[in-house]
Amino acid sequence: SLGPLYGHNFREKDHHGGGTQDDFAGAELTLNALPGFLGGVSLKQGVLWAFNAADDDGLAGRSVASLDFAPDLGFVRPRLSANLGGVYGKGVQAGFVAGPELALDLNLLPGFTLRPKVAYDFQLRNPSWDEGILWAGLDLGIRF
Repeated sequence: SLGPLYGHNFREKDHHGGGTQDDFAGAELTLNALPGFLGGVSLKQGVLWAFNAADDDGLAGRSVASLDFAPDLGFVRPRLSANLGGVYGKGVQAGFVAGPELALDLNLLPGFTLRPKVAYDFQLRNPSWDEGILWAGLDLGIRF
């Protein structure tokens, strides 16, 4: 699946050592590997532009793998995922992230899925749980 992705970083350090917040916008490509009735494993690659940063607007990325619990209920497939991976580039200090993702797969036509989603990445370098990145996206997927 492929779709737009928006993120808000609640805690980032600028080169002066101060704390700031910034935003990301871009696209994410998701490959659902090993799909099954109850879920599977997904690989996700985001290409993003960081903006509203104090010092370093520019190109950033997010690469995560997830373990998905997604029971197939026919027209709809609720999805709860555990993401683990990393963020890097401008507007974010490179590092490991982990966190949950909630999504809803809607089977539009045979072979096509629309997936609204929201995720939270806890940045392992930050001491507090509220200093991560909140993501929202909408994917259009093709099943094959």
